[in-house]
Amino acid sequence: MRSVIANRAQRLRSSSLSAVPPPQTSSDYQTPLARYAASILYRSPLPCPSGFPLYILNAAAFPDAHEIDYDALLPYVLARLPGEDELLSGTEYTVVFFAGGSPDSTTSTKKTQPGWGWFVQAYHVLSRATRKRLQKLYI
Repeated sequence: MRSVIANRAQRLRSSSLSAVPPPQTSSDYQTPLARYAASILYRSPLPCPSGFPLYILNAAAFPDAHEIDYDALLPYVLARLPGEDELLSGTEYTVVFFAGGSPDSTTSTKKTQPGWGWFVQAYHVLSRATRKRLQKLYI
């Protein structure tokens, strides 16, 4: 059990995880990951009742884990949040996390999606300014 916890802690501290995707002009930039990120996390056209920008995190939009490396997808998803310059100017925001997946039926296949640990890991990868300006998180 201790090795599992130590392994998870090491992964959280891993320097290979980044909150910043490569620039679009870079050969490392992956357009399919950016497209997935755009459907996973996006800004609502309506603000939340308190007036803050509202971001929607849609867990049902995650691709199957067998198709995509979630650690590679993470920077593209996090880049959809407000930028550092917006946050330093005092912009606060709210996130609504729709955690349910697609309903099981005969026409849809069950996808393997990220576990809660991946979402906790994503939160820890965020910069201090991004975490500080997150006013509310609805799950």
